[in-house]
Amino acid sequence: MGPAAPDPARLLASDLEAALGAGNLEAFASAVDAHLSHHDDEGAVRALWAGLQRWPTDAALARRLADALHRTADRPGMRRFATWVHQRRLAAADIHFALGTWAEERGEVGAAARAFSRAARSDPDDSEAVVRLARTLRRAHRADLAERAVRRALERHPEAADLHAALGYVLVDAHRAVAAAAAFREAVRREPSWATYREDLASALMLCERWREAAVEAQAVVRDHPRSERGWAVLAAGLARLGKREHADTSFRRALELARQPARLHGNYGLFLAADPARLFEAARHLRVALETFPDWEEVRLALEQLGR
Repeated sequence: MGPAAPDPARLLASDLEAALGAGNLEAFASAVDAHLSHHDDEGAVRALWAGLQRWPTDAALARRLADALHRTADRPGMRRFATWVHQRRLAAADIHFALGTWAEERGEVGAAARAFSRAARSDPDDSEAVVRLARTLRRAHRADLAERAVRRALERHPEAADLHAALGYVLVDAHRAVAAAAAFREAVRREPSWATYREDLASALMLCERWREAAVEAQAVVRDHPRSERGWAVLAAGLARLGKREHADTSFRRALELARQPARLHGNYGLFLAADPARLFEAARHLRVALETFPDWEEVRLALEQLGR
């Protein structure tokens, strides 16, 4: 059975009932907005369901209902609304996008992918719907479908930096680091001021073991965005690989200062320090911190065991 409809026995507020009875869509929408502004979400939702029975093609009412259901975290109501939208083949990209966002937030990957796909079809010029679709498909371990969707969108919008970045994320998941780096470089070329894309490029170059290029890109990140944790972390790793230990050490410590969840950084810093006979005690301390969060990190565990000998 589907979710229950709102209880018809519960009366609407007088202003909503009057506008609905008069068939005055403008007055009805204004009354609904007034109830929403006064946090009468439940009354507004009941009214909007009734309004959509009277004006089933009005996308503005449907948008209001989607927003109200989202605000009230009404899962059965949102599922009923999704069914209603699908049955009427409503070609409103923002409504499908809202349904995708709702489903994604709740881990409903299949529903999210379907909604974002419909949003992308409804508005082929909206790259964000494709970006979210690709992210959802990646979470479903369908990098092949994600890549297909992004490449199709890039044929239409080859200048869209966010689509090039989305392709990069897909290619990283597919363990195609060289191609991912090329995609991120295209994103950077089109949006050079967007730090995230340059961070992604530096990280992909690290996966390619192109240490010098990675360090150059990371250096550009921290120069323009000195509080970039990822920029400092990639810079540290790149400098360490290049044998520039003093500068790498400074970068590791700066990254740790900025880190919100530093366990992985502690592990990488500990591995770095373990190569210095004068800093083994310090290395062990960082390795232990990392293992508290990542007890299965074998490289860190082995390094700590060797230090204990």
